[in-house]
Amino acid sequence: MKNIKRIVFPLFKLLNIINKILYKRKDKIVFYSNLGFRDNVKALYDYLIDNNYNEKYKIICSVNDYQKYRNIKKKNVTFVSNYKGILHFLTFKYFFYSFGKYPIKPSRKQKVINLWHGTPLKNIGNLERDKKNIDYNFFSNILATSDVFADVMKDAFNCESDQVIICGHPRNDLLFKPRRAPFNKHKKLVLWLPTFRNSDLEKGISSNDKSNIPMFTNHEQMAQLNEYLKESNIELMIKLHLRQDYDKEKFKQYKNIYIWNDRDFQKEGINLYQLLGSADALITDYSSVYFDFLLLNRPIAFTIKDIEQYKKERGFVFDHPEEYMPGQKVVNQTQFYEFLKNVSRNHDEYEPDREWVNTEANRYTDGANCERILTIVGIK
Repeated sequence: MKNIKRIVFPLFKLLNIINKILYKRKDKIVFYSNLGFRDNVKALYDYLIDNNYNEKYKIICSVNDYQKYRNIKKKNVTFVSNYKGILHFLTFKYFFYSFGKYPIKPSRKQKVINLWHGTPLKNIGNLERDKKNIDYNFFSNILATSDVFADVMKDAFNCESDQVIICGHPRNDLLFKPRRAPFNKHKKLVLWLPTFRNSDLEKGISSNDKSNIPMFTNHEQMAQLNEYLKESNIELMIKLHLRQDYDKEKFKQYKNIYIWNDRDFQKEGINLYQLLGSADALITDYSSVYFDFLLLNRPIAFTIKDIEQYKKERGFVFDHPEEYMPGQKVVNQTQFYEFLKNVSRNHDEYEPDREWVNTEANRYTDGANCERILTIVGIK
């Protein structure tokens, strides 16, 4: 890896110079991701296709999983590898990314937009320890969802104030176009997004009795949870992290617990944010997803058993992050069940708190972010 970096880094320095010289085509748009074609770049791409922008613009999708999309036949749309994508970066005016980047400074003739992938509660970029001197500013503009988070993004990416665009995440438009999961008909749906680090998988535990689900660490506890959900008329979907896998056969016995990963969403043709739009409540921890879910003003629970450790090791963008977590705090199974009970009985005491944090975190609440970002950038 070190040898590769020695070769690649001087190359990108040369490309910085070349990029300033080359002509930029105004009729082409590039999307880039090195972690799958998803999230904000995919949401914005879908908006362009649904509204026939590909009749006027040539659209290039430079993604690491480009081979999955080779059979897509749409006018003026091409999927390429991230290696070939470099050439398109150098010659196109409009460039959007959420995951990864080309470490090439934008030309003044370009619009390179860092859509990022969430409103941060935990430290990111230069705010992280040991990353204060890394250059992350390889964009013309970066997205922030409010004035409060404009300051956070400015510090995290060491950029100027005029580089920050206030706009909601394109993916959040899908919250207002909900789709229910195929299994979810008449019961309430609670969506749980545990992070990978909390899983027993990360600890290398392989016992057949381990569930690999945070807090409910064996199958006896999972069975008890399933029974409670049945009695409460609730279905619980656990959405696993991209890096996490599981043995689906172990969980088929639980008729009120559904565990999906990204492959399951792709198989069913459902976007996570469409499913969030149909969820009655959310369980998460420090994930940015809850800032998005605030747009719907529905109950949220926060699993924060390790928050003090997290403050020391990763840190948060606010000195008192709990103030920006408007919902029930959960550190054990008793509190987890209490939250489910409140959801089943429509008991909700955190609505005023959610409204305040939503005002702080989201300037726009109309589900028109794709249209908005295109207007700001100048794509008509």
